[in-house]
Amino acid sequence: MRDTYQFDGVVTVHSKLDFSFVLKHMKSEFVSGSSVGKKVPLVPENTASLNLIYRVDLKQSISYGVTYIGSRNPDGDMSNQYSMPSYHVSDLRYV
Repeated sequence: MRDTYQFDGVVTVHSKLDFSFVLKHMKSEFVSGSSVGKKVPLVPENTASLNLIYRVDLKQSISYGVTYIGSRNPDGDMSNQYSMPSYHVSDLRYV
C-alpha cells in the first residue's frame, strides 16, 4: 500500500526570479506476506525540494536547489530493524 500527499508550487518573486518547492509525505507498507504492516525498504516517509531560479535572459538561467531525503529502512530490511539516516543534497546549475 502506498499513500502519498504532495504539496508543490512555484512563486514568482520577480520577473527574473522564481522560487519552487515540493513537499511530499509517503506511507508505504506491505499489505500481504510475512512482512505485512512493515515499511517498504528504501522509501522515505518525507522528502522536500526547494529551488531558486534566476533567469539571466531567455536562454540562460542559474538555479540553486536543496533536496531533503528523510530516513528510511535499508534494502532487504523487511523487518524494519535498521534505519538509514536522512540527508540533503545541494545543487547549483547554470543552463
